[in-house]
Amino acid sequence: MKYEERMRELIVWLSDPRDGVLSFYAPPDHITEASIQKNIQIIAEDVNNKLPEDVKPDYLRLLLRDTFRELRTIHGSRSWPSSKLFMQAAGSIAARALKAERETEGKTLGDTPTPEQINRDRIKAKQPVADRWIYGIGARRLVSMGYVEEQDLTGYKSSLFHSAKDVYGNDSALELEARWKERDRTASEEIASLEDVSTKTDGF
Repeated sequence: MKYEERMRELIVWLSDPRDGVLSFYAPPDHITEASIQKNIQIIAEDVNNKLPEDVKPDYLRLLLRDTFRELRTIHGSRSWPSSKLFMQAAGSIAARALKAERETEGKTLGDTPTPEQINRDRIKAKQPVADRWIYGIGARRLVSMGYVEEQDLTGYKSSLFHSAKDVYGNDSALELEARWKERDRTASEEIASLEDVSTKTDGF
């Protein structure tokens, strides 16, 4: 599924007035409709970043069903769950799905390429990748490991922005782009910190 297709599916999953996830919770007091829509976009973006990439619509819906089930387990309140809780639930389901897939195929970590290697090859072949490999910790790992260069990601960043613009409009796309760039900055600092710790440890 393309980025805009996944986001469309996620927004319906969250906001459908009949059975969307957020319809089961009470929104914050005095929140405006514009703020509700912006929060839905943010949550959808965060959940999208946690779930497996390159999945078919039916499988994505199964993952979302299980994510809602996990969310109910960790969030007992009737108030809106935070974006952090949505990410925790989606991350947990994604990890289980990956483990189940490897067990089904009878493979171990040593038998399969790493996610970094898989997405390096996709980027070099100009194939679609999830946005975590365009901005954020995934992208920063690819660069720091020497798998790709910044220029390899330029076209992906442009495509991601225009996809967001088509779905949300120019202003919201610019806001999302700013969040993606901040995710990049934070990830770069995190990797630099880990490398610094590793260097100090090697010195002992």
